[in-house]
Order: sequence, then structure tokens, then C-alpha cells
Amino acid sequence: MFGLSPGFSEKNKRHSAAPRLRRALLERLEDRSMMASLPYGATAADTGEYMLGKVHVTVVLMESTPTMSPGDNGVVRITPTGGSAYNFNYIPENWNSTLISSVKNKVIEATNWWEQTLDTDPNVRDGLLDYSVDFTYADSPVPTGYEPIARPSNDFALWIYDFLNTTGLPISGNFSTDIRTFNNFQRERTGSDWAFTLFVVNDTNDADKQFDPSGAFDRSFAYAGGRFAVVLASRPASIFAHEIGHQFWALDEYAGLGNYSAKRGYYNTQNVNSAENPTPGFSQQPSLMSNDPGLTQAYNSFTTSDASKQMIGWQDSDGDGIFDVLDVPFSLSGSGSYNASTGMYNFKGASSVETLANLNTSGLGNDITINKIRVAEYAIDNGPWQVAATYENLYSTSLDLSFPVPSGDHEIRIRTHDTVTGAMSPEFIASTRGSSAYTESGIAGYLYRDDNDSGTWDVGESPLAGWNVRLVDDLGQPLQLSHVLEPNDYANSHVLSTQLAGIRLSVQGGDSLASNRDVTAVVATIQPSAGKVFGGRSAVFGNVRETWSSTRFLKIEFDTPQSSVSIKAYSGGTASYGRLEAYDATGKLIERYTTSELTGSSSEVMRIERPDADISYVIARGHMGTEVVLDSLEVGPATSTVTDANGAYVLPLLPSGTFNVAIEVLPTYEPTTALGSEAEVIVSAGETTSDVNFGFAPPGNPWTNPFDPLNVSDDRYITPFDALLVINWLNQYGQNPTLPAIRPDGNYFIDVNNDGRCTPFDALLVINHLNLNGSTPAIVGESEPPDEGGNNGSGDGGTGDGGTGDGGTGGSGTGEGGTGDGGSGSGGGSSGGGSSGTIIELPGGPAGEGEPSAEVYDLLLAIPVTSSAATSELTLPLTDDDAEWLALSGSSSLASYVDQWAVDLLAEDRSLGVLKRRR
Repeated sequence: MFGLSPGFSEKNKRHSAAPRLRRALLERLEDRSMMASLPYGATAADTGEYMLGKVHVTVVLMESTPTMSPGDNGVVRITPTGGSAYNFNYIPENWNSTLISSVKNKVIEATNWWEQTLDTDPNVRDGLLDYSVDFTYADSPVPTGYEPIARPSNDFALWIYDFLNTTGLPISGNFSTDIRTFNNFQRERTGSDWAFTLFVVNDTNDADKQFDPSGAFDRSFAYAGGRFAVVLASRPASIFAHEIGHQFWALDEYAGLGNYSAKRGYYNTQNVNSAENPTPGFSQQPSLMSNDPGLTQAYNSFTTSDASKQMIGWQDSDGDGIFDVLDVPFSLSGSGSYNASTGMYNFKGASSVETLANLNTSGLGNDITINKIRVAEYAIDNGPWQVAATYENLYSTSLDLSFPVPSGDHEIRIRTHDTVTGAMSPEFIASTRGSSAYTESGIAGYLYRDDNDSGTWDVGESPLAGWNVRLVDDLGQPLQLSHVLEPNDYANSHVLSTQLAGIRLSVQGGDSLASNRDVTAVVATIQPSAGKVFGGRSAVFGNVRETWSSTRFLKIEFDTPQSSVSIKAYSGGTASYGRLEAYDATGKLIERYTTSELTGSSSEVMRIERPDADISYVIARGHMGTEVVLDSLEVGPATSTVTDANGAYVLPLLPSGTFNVAIEVLPTYEPTTALGSEAEVIVSAGETTSDVNFGFAPPGNPWTNPFDPLNVSDDRYITPFDALLVINWLNQYGQNPTLPAIRPDGNYFIDVNNDGRCTPFDALLVINHLNLNGSTPAIVGESEPPDEGGNNGSGDGGTGDGGTGDGGTGGSGTGEGGTGDGGSGSGGGSSGGGSSGTIIELPGGPAGEGEPSAEVYDLLLAIPVTSSAATSELTLPLTDDDAEWLALSGSSSLASYVDQWAVDLLAEDRSLGVLKRRR
């Protein structure tokens, strides 16, 4: 029997459910990039889940060596189970270069056959299957004291360790575990997705070309799912290919071993092409997984049965050329806006691969994908897709995209894409008019400063970032759609099963008591830092347990289907995996979440979000034979958010209904759009109501320059001095939530973005302008024309950067005829802050309090210096620490700064210094 594939017996088998393509979960992700090593979702033991991607094969030949124990040398003592022992005489086998070359050729032919068979499908993308083969242990066969062909096939469990012991890898004594350890080592070493081992047994001198008949297998056999196969050297390449099929869960289809009712593979496919199919009129398809004549017919035609294709992952339900296991949209979240002054569209967000639920009843049941985010792409109007950014080997990444867009109204589309498998995200669709945020369901819009009070967004109008947006009820009170159940809020042993209205918790599974399924708060002993966690009574142990396994699990049911459920999982004391499964009203598994490995005190929030709000109940459990501690349940969508840097907001995952979106308006602002500051929005679950936009205008903000907001000093020029004025304010007063309604005399126009607050963002707006344009004349009123004499020159009665005089002035001082940094005029005016220029306070506070803050330091370094800028010297009062900091003019920390400025310490006590511009 050349194709027997022994059943893979694991302690915990997964529930069977119909496969479903996961909807993209458009949620905010951490700002991180997850590098790919194993396929996403795979553990070290998942070495052969479907035949797609890069597959590495290690070929091992065993060389019988009589000097090794047990010393097989022409005679073997056979002791069959339940029978009498007997001696078997044989001719010893020896590998030579001709035999080794023949084996290598068959392996190459067999692996090429699978690649070519996939390529015969015209709808399948090229390059989806790539085999590599390691012949190290074929070119140098591994010594063993056994003669494999002379013994029963079962004795592989003995001679396999003569190989495994040479690898230097940990040995457990379980051959499945140990061969997977080796295969995973080979996988990681070669950067492959999957790996298995192929043992080839020398049978050159054996009369019947079979193992001893007292064993389970006559000839070739395989242990499925990325473990190993044993093939006799005399067998044709088609049999090598057949056994390779088993490594990805394909079942035998010939009579006697091809069980018609059996199911296996990622989609849990039934073995309907079995010769034992009882359907009247059934005709078996030619298949590599059958026997002759169908096997040879299939091999010569580069095909196999539909059922065996599906078992190894080759199923394309929608005919789009992407196999179901990979045809899962990536998640995508973020917002974007068009900058008319630069002609660039900017998008910031995140994207991540997603997985299809693994329904394989024979494997570990982990949800796995080989998809990777390789590019972010954009398209303008109906134009072609263009690459905005490339990525290497990423499963998750933040996105910071910028690309040119012509002026005018245009549609912008953005997506992430795996150019190898064809998988991609849903499209983010926006226009050049205003900001846009993306969500698959719920409410989305943006807030903007309506400078001309037109009621619509116009080019150049700024976003309103950091504003609070919330859902409210008819009385204007915050709407609460989410519910939290925290065991720490209750006494030990308090019953939590019905603590939340419309939500029921219960203990379920084989280790639960039918008479007492209550879930209680229990003091955590395994994870004491958690305080109290969810507990339930065990039928086996007779007490309340704080851990949950794959057979004893927490069930949470909802009277109203939900869109979002999360619960925290901790390690159960050893390496653990948690799993959260969501089911719809029919009991169908619709989505699930599996944690990474949890060790020590580590935890992970398991979260499932469904745009269709179709979660009727969830099950939280341990996974892969492990136990977890469960804590902190949260149900329902968020009802408040804050606008991002583009002024955009998203309220995702809302159920069907009518909602009131309310904006928390900052002082001095007035709504200009017809919506006012509150809008009634009708939502259908699973759909997005977008462009719920709000405009606001501040009525004469006294802290914003009415002629040019960037001109903080109101001296008619935009220079580094304007940014420093904002920095000085922040150093003295901090980031005030709101500015006073009246601007006292002597204060500057520090609210550059006109939002009623002074923040580092105001300084950055000036700095960004300077980086793009250098110092420039500001926009002024008609009664105050700019000086025709230039920034540092002189003009008859003109105005320089710091004052006015007959000849004009160029510096930072003020007063008629005052002295400034760039020149002097006649008259008796005074300087703006000292004999050399304007006083600028460095942060750091009293002496000894340390260096300037990193935030302000970075702002200082970002200020550009150009020959046309007016300020050439800045006088600074210094603490000891500040002086020491500035004195380090040769240090690398100031390298980019001192290229533009030099430091002179003017006083012996270093209490005063001057920054002088290098000309």
C-alpha cells in the first residue's frame, strides 16, 4: 500500500464550521510594523497547512551500518504483535552514487510536477508555489544500526532517531514533535513558509520491494501535515508526488483506504472522490491520490481530483484567481487630505493582513495566511494604480503616504496589496475637497475651520484637529452603547452571569456542571496582578477554577446581536494560547481571534469587530491544549472619538438606527454649516454614512493675526522669530486648553491655527512654512504696505523686521529709529529687549534643572536659516545647564544647529549668551 496516511491524532480538535471570507476589520492599529518570519498565525508546529507559497523539502537517506546498535547485518529478529518471533534473512543494502542520483531526480520531478500542475490553471497567478530541496543528507547518507527495508514499517520510529540525534536540536521522544522541530528549523533557516522531510529507503536488493509484512504499511507511507513521508527508492516519481500531497492533508482515494466520509484540509473538505463513494452512478475522477490507472492518468495530465485540490488549499470559490485561504481582504484604516499649496495628497493610517478560519479537523486549527503587505498603491480618478510605498515581508504596518495630485477636483483611491498572491485591502476613496476618513461601517466625516463663513469647505481652509465628537441621546447626554464587566468591581465569589442587562455568561463544555454554570468573580492566584478574574466551577476538580481550557469554556450570549466584543486573556501559568470565537444566530462560526503565545504575566486583548453587528454569542477558551485566565469583558462599539490631524473622525461598527452626532465646540467658535454642531444620522449596520462634516469659524480671535496667521510678531515678515515667540509662550505657560478672551497688550498672535489654543502645532505651522519658503513678507492690510526696501535693507520710512525709522531697520528691536540686529536708524528709540536684540528664554527653569525639553529642542533645530532672514543675533538669559548645553558647540547633539549658529558666552558667570548667525 503506497499511499497510507496515518490519521493525525491531537488532543484538541477544532469545531467544524463552514468557511467564510473574513470581512476587513477596519480598526485602528498600533503604530508598528510586524515582521514576517513564520506564516501569519502559524506556530512552529504548523509546518504544512496548505500547498501554496515557499515549500522546503529535506531528503534523508539512511545507510545501514552493522557497527551501530542493534547491528542489523543480513539477519533480523522479527517479533510480530500477537505472533511468534522469527528470523528474516536479507541482503544488506548500500547506497551508491547511481542510486543517490536516481532518488534526487525523482524528488525534483515530483516537486516540479506540483508546480507545473498549479501552473496549468490559467486563472491562477504565477509564482504561488515554489519548492526548494535540501540534499545534504542524500549526498551523505545518515548511518543507522537498522536496515529499514528488512524490518516492519513501524520500526521507522526507531531508525528515525539515528537521523534526529544528528541534528543537534532538542529531542522530546515523540517523533511527530521532533520531526516538526527539525522541519521548522529548516523552514526558518531557508525563509520558507512550510517544510517537511522525505525519507527514502533503499530497497535495491529486496526481493518483493516491501517492508516486512508484520508492519502497518507495505511500501510508502506518510504522516500528514508537514511531518514526513517514507518512500521506497524503487518507486516512480508519481508515488513521490503522491506522498507529497499527504504533507498538505490530501487523503487517499483508492478502495480500502479512501474513506468517503473522511474530511481534512483547511476547508475541511470531504473525500468525495473516494472509490468508496456510494452515490449511484458515481465515476471517480483521475487523481494523483488514487491508484492506477487513475493515478498515472492524472500524473501524465498534470491534474488531480477536485476534492484533493481543495484539501491542499487549491479552492477558488468566487473564480477570481485567488484561492480562498488567501482571498481575505486586508484591514485598512486612516484618513487623508489634499494640500493645495504643495499639490500633494497625504494619507496616514494602518493596514494588516487578515486570516480565513481554519476548519481542518486534523491539524492544530490555527488561522494562517502567507499574504504580506508588499505595496501601498493609489489611483487618481479612473487612472491606473501607482505605487506610493513598498514594504518588505510585513504582515502589519503603519502608513504614511504622500503623492502628487493635479489641482482641481479629483477622486483619490488608496489600497494595500500583495502583488504575489493578489490579496488586497478595500479601497479608501476620497476627493481633493476636504479631509476624508475611512471605515467599513458607521459614521465618518471631518471638521474644518470655515474662514470665509461659507458653510462649505474651500481650498486652504484648515482642519480642526483634537476636537471631541460623540453620540448623544435626545437630551444631549452621552449615548452609551458599550458595556464593561470588570471582575475587580465585585466581591470575591459574586455571581457575574447576569450582571449586565441583555448579556448572559455561563460555563460550558465537558468539564462543566450542568447544575451550576454560574460565572463568578474569583481572586486570581496564577495572575495576581489581575486582581479578580472570571471563574467557573469544574465538574472534574469540584471547585471554582480561574483557568479556561479548550474543553471547558466561557460562553457569552447577547439578547441583541453585537458588533464588537473583547476580553483579555492571560497565560494560564505555562505557555498558553487564547481563542475568542464569534457565532451568528444560526450557530455558524463567523469570526475568531487567536492570541500569540502568552507566557509569564503576559496578556492580550482578544477582540472581534463585525460591521454587520451579527454576533449572537461568543466563546472564550484556551487553545492548542493550553489554559488561559480571562478578565475584563467589553461589549459594544465606542460612541466618542477625537478628530485626527486631518480633522477627520470615525464612529465605526454602529448598529442600525438613528444617532445624534454632537461636536464639543471650543470657545469663540461658531458653526457655519447647516448641521450646526449636532447632526441626526441614519445608520444601517454594515454600511457607512460618510461626509457628516462640520464647519466652524472663530468670531475675531484676538490671538490670531487677522492678516496673516503665520506672522506671530505682526512685524510684516514671517521669520524664525515667529516660531520662537510661540515656543516662549509654551515654556512660560504650557499648553493652555484655551486662551483668554482678551489678548493683553504686549502679547503676540500666538494662535497660528486659530483654534483658541496655543500648542506646539502653532510653532510647527510656522516652521513648515519656513522650510518650504524661507523667510517671506507677510500678508498685511491695505493701510500698511510692506517695506519696499527689503528685509535687511533700508527704505524711506519703510518697515524692517523689528522697527521703523528714516532709513529702516533690519533687526528684532522696535521703536522709531531703534537699534536692531540687522541695522540701525536715526532717532532715540529703544531696542526690543537689550543692546544686542530680543530676549529669548530657553527652557530648563532654575539652574540645575537639566537640558531644554526635547520638544522645544527639536523645534529649535527645525528652524531654517537663510541669508534673507532678518534675525542675525538672539540674546538669551541662561541657567547653568542651559549655558553648558549651548557651550557644547562641537558636540554631535548640536551639529545640525551650530552649522547655522555660533554661541558666545558674554558673562563670566555664563548668565547671558548670544546666538550669532553664521554668514
